[in-house]
Amino acid sequence: MALHKSAFLVCFMCFHMAKSQDGWFGPNKEFKCHCESSCSSDGTCPGNGKCARGWFGLKCQHQDLTVLENTNLSTNDNILTDRNDTTCLSESVQSITVSFSRTYVFSWLRLKVKNPALSPGFTVQFSNTTSTTSKLDCQNQKNFLVDNYTLDIQCDLSEAFQTVIITGTGQTSLCSLYINGGRNVALKQNTWQTTTFPIAISSRAVDGNTNSDFDGGSCTHTNVGDSKPMWTVTFPPSEITRYVLYNRNGLMDRLAGFVLIGENSGSQKFTYTDPSIPTTGLPVYIVADPARTNLTQVKISTKQYVTLCEMEIYGECPDGTYTSPELQCTNCSVKCANICHQDSGLCFDCNGYSNPPNCDIGCSGGKYGINCTQACPTNCYNNECNPVTGLCFKCKPGYRGDSCDKVCDDFFWGQNCSQNCSSNCQNKSCNKINGECYGGCSAGYTPPQCTQVCNATTHGPNCSQTCSMNCTNHKCDPVSGKCYVCIPGLRGDFCNQICEETKFGQNCSQNCSQQCVNQACQHINGTCKQCYPGYVGDFCNQTCNATFFGSNCAQRCSENCTDRKCDHKSGVCNSCYSGYQGDVCNE
Repeated sequence: MALHKSAFLVCFMCFHMAKSQDGWFGPNKEFKCHCESSCSSDGTCPGNGKCARGWFGLKCQHQDLTVLENTNLSTNDNILTDRNDTTCLSESVQSITVSFSRTYVFSWLRLKVKNPALSPGFTVQFSNTTSTTSKLDCQNQKNFLVDNYTLDIQCDLSEAFQTVIITGTGQTSLCSLYINGGRNVALKQNTWQTTTFPIAISSRAVDGNTNSDFDGGSCTHTNVGDSKPMWTVTFPPSEITRYVLYNRNGLMDRLAGFVLIGENSGSQKFTYTDPSIPTTGLPVYIVADPARTNLTQVKISTKQYVTLCEMEIYGECPDGTYTSPELQCTNCSVKCANICHQDSGLCFDCNGYSNPPNCDIGCSGGKYGINCTQACPTNCYNNECNPVTGLCFKCKPGYRGDSCDKVCDDFFWGQNCSQNCSSNCQNKSCNKINGECYGGCSAGYTPPQCTQVCNATTHGPNCSQTCSMNCTNHKCDPVSGKCYVCIPGLRGDFCNQICEETKFGQNCSQNCSQQCVNQACQHINGTCKQCYPGYVGDFCNQTCNATFFGSNCAQRCSENCTDRKCDHKSGVCNSCYSGYQGDVCNE
C-alpha cells in the first residue's frame, strides 16, 4: 500500500469517553472490562450481559461511534442509541440518517430488530458530509444474522464517512443501532522509547488511563537531551482506522508537529505529520486512515520530547481473519470466500462449498467457486474441477491447459494431450480426441490408431492385404507381405515359384534323391519321376530284389546265374552255373 503523506482528519476530541469499568481480563490482563457491571474472568458480562455505554460486541471490546459524541439522528429521539434493545421505532420512516461532527472510517455496524422476518431488509449508504444529497454505496455489502434479532452489516468503503443512511423494509422493526469504531489494539501491548524521563516509562501510554495530568503517573516522557525522541508500540497485525493521542496538560506544545509512522514487518505503510495548528498543541489528536492500513507497529516522533498520556489505536482483524473468543485474530475457515464475520468467523459466502454460513456442502455436479454458483469449464473430464479455483483435474480427450480450453498441438491427442500420435500414421497426424490416424496406417499396422500390428495373415497399409496362400499357415511379414516359410514345393519371397527340378519340400530346401533319373523329383514331396536302373520306390531308395535288375527292377536275372542272382543295375550274373559263362551266363 502506498504511503499516506497526510491524515484524513485531525481534531480536538471535544467529548469524553464513557467511564470504563474497573478490572482487566485475559491471560496477561491485557483487555479492559467494558461491561455495565464487572466482568467475568473470561471477559463476558454476567447478569444481564450488557456492555457499558459506548461499547458493544464480543466481550464489549468494540467501541460504539453512535455514543462516542453527540450524533444527529433523523428520528429525533434516542431510541436507537439508548442501548435498550427492547425499545423500538414505532413510526414508519423512509430512511434513518446518523450524522457525526467529524468523519470516521467504516468497518461494520450492528442493528437490533424486534421482528426477525424483517431483519434482512436493510440497505446501507454513506455520505462524506452531513448532507445526503450525494451518497456513497456500501460496496460488497454483507448482511450476517448473528441471531433472529441481530443483524451485522459489513462492506467496503474507500473513503471516510460523516453520515450513515439506512433504508429498507426492516426500519419499522429497528430497536438499536451500533456503529463499530474498532477495538483498541494498542492496549497493554509492548512499547519502547528512545529515552525515559524518570518514572515516565513507555508503557504508561497504553495502560488504559487517559488522565492527562502528568503528575497522575499515567503519561510517558522521553528524557532531556534526546536529539531524536521516539515512542513505539508493537501489536498483532490489524487493519487500523483511527489513532487517538492524549496530550499532557500544561505542556501540550511538546506533542505539536509530531510524526506518526505505521509499519508492517519493518516496511513503512502509513505516514502522518501534524501541521502544528495550533502551535500550542491540542489536548487530544485524532488521525484517521480511510485505507484501513494493515499494521503491526506505530512510531511517534517529535523534535524535542515525546510525551503521551495515552495512545489508542483502533482497528480490526485483517481481511481473512476474525476476532476469536480469546480476542485474538484467527484465520477464517478455508471454506470462507475472502472474508468472514468479524466476531464469529462464520462465512458470509463459501468458497468451494455451499450452504453459508456453515459451508458444509462441497461443490458437486460440475460446479465450483463462491457458493458453488459457477460451472466447471466445458472440457473438464467428467465435468469435474477444483471446487475453489475451477481448474480442471483432467481434460477431456483432445484438450489441454488448466481450464482445458486449448486444443491439442499437432501430433498429440487424448486426455490432457498426453499421448503422441502413432508414428505409424500414414500422414503422421491423428484425431486429437481419439487418436485415429488421418490417412490411415503405414504398412503393417491396423486402424484406427495404427498401434497394433496386422494379424498374422494380413499385411500392407491398414492390413488390407491377405498373405499368399502359399505361405505356411498363411502367415507373412505384416509390412512387406513376404512369407516367413513357404508350403512344400514352392520358393521365393512370396512363395510363388516352383522348386527347381532337383529340389523339393519346404522352401525347396531338400535335394531330390540321386537315384532319381537326372535327380528330378516331384517338387512337393520329393518322389522321383523315374528311377535309375536297379532302383525302385517313390524315392528310388530301394535296390532291386536279388533276382531282378534294370529299370524299375522289371527284368529277371538269367536263369543260368547261380541262384539266379545278378547285379541289380546291369543284370550281370554274380556267378554262373557249371557249364555256363559270360556276363549273363548265356555262353
